[in-house]
Amino acid sequence: MQKSLEKCSAIDYLIVLGGRHVNETIYLADERKRLPSLVKHHRASPGRLIRECEIPPLFDVIISGEAEKLIAEIGELFSRCNQSPATFIAENLDMKTEGRWIADFPRIDNTLVSDGVPLKRDELPSVVGTFGVTASFDVFEGRMTSHIFSDTGPGCIYDCNFCSERRSIAGNIQDIQGAPRRLYNQLNETVSAVMQDHPSKGASAFVEDSIFLSGSPVAITQLCQLLEKAPLEVIFGGQFTIDQILRKKDLIQRLAKCGLRYIFIGLETLEPQEIGGMSKDVDGNKQTWKDRFLQALDFMAANHIDCGCALLFGLGEAHISRRNLLNGLIKLKQETGQPITLSANWAVRHPLRSSRESENENYLRWGTPEGELLEYFHRFGEASLEYPLPNVCAPQVGEVKEIILLLNEFEASDA
Repeated sequence: MQKSLEKCSAIDYLIVLGGRHVNETIYLADERKRLPSLVKHHRASPGRLIRECEIPPLFDVIISGEAEKLIAEIGELFSRCNQSPATFIAENLDMKTEGRWIADFPRIDNTLVSDGVPLKRDELPSVVGTFGVTASFDVFEGRMTSHIFSDTGPGCIYDCNFCSERRSIAGNIQDIQGAPRRLYNQLNETVSAVMQDHPSKGASAFVEDSIFLSGSPVAITQLCQLLEKAPLEVIFGGQFTIDQILRKKDLIQRLAKCGLRYIFIGLETLEPQEIGGMSKDVDGNKQTWKDRFLQALDFMAANHIDCGCALLFGLGEAHISRRNLLNGLIKLKQETGQPITLSANWAVRHPLRSSRESENENYLRWGTPEGELLEYFHRFGEASLEYPLPNVCAPQVGEVKEIILLLNEFEASDA
């Protein structure tokens, strides 16, 4: 990529980097104190790595935080500049542009911090309204599937120590009041987009919140009221925890009557105590995680809701526990038809801002060397040979291979 860009004029292109890694490596310790001098750079900050000449100066602008309005502002400035884009943008960017963001310009050694004007989330264009609907999730039986967002927060309401989306890193719930209406509007947009672009297909949507509407009973009730008052020809899915399903049965049933047909849960393991516990294991003192999972599965099936499970290996569990987990899920699917799908990840150590375990890592060894393990890793959403969790062994070829064989067996299983 860099060689291709070298053939272009310096004002023909602008490379902007953002995402979770940037949010975890370029940040303010206190969001209320918004000064460039207070911006912290983790050892793995792309801006720091460029300044220290550890990676090429490929990125013109590196954005941490809420960039929904900022990226449009940068694009508008870039379209007007006839000189060095980074310099022109840095000189003209308005700190009052909505959102809590940091814009780092490592090539010119400049960092800007927004005033922190809150985003008006109800006024932001939706993903489905902007890009339409092009996906189709198997779990929705051939319907076209949109990705929709309540925008109630950048992460999860729980604080599991192995998760990069945990509350203490990603932040708390935000702007929950308008979330039900935002979701309803996006469901409505989904129906319209599918009718226009895929008239022979039905409509479906997956709510991409870490937890559906942050698990708020009030917000879920309001969404149900909207769907009951003006029903839509759409089915949808989202994420809940096991304990939320069991604690909110009335709300889940109400959602099911409004179109909820799929719930994706973070099962992770059958033995939370083996991995040091999980924040979302709320009712662990009452009943085992496994027993509650089975109860939730039965409840979903009784309400015509399919279940998918996320599994996370490399948390410190024994390999026999992984085998038992997968063999148990295979048997369940053969006997009940549920869960219908699995996703698998291998736990990875993330920068996590000021985390002691990663504070000296530059994360430049992220890539997995060519070989058998690299091929196996393609089966996982996330996996790393070099960056396992602290005090946990790196993935072993034989163990990873066995897990893949069991995942294949699960996929081939039928009730």
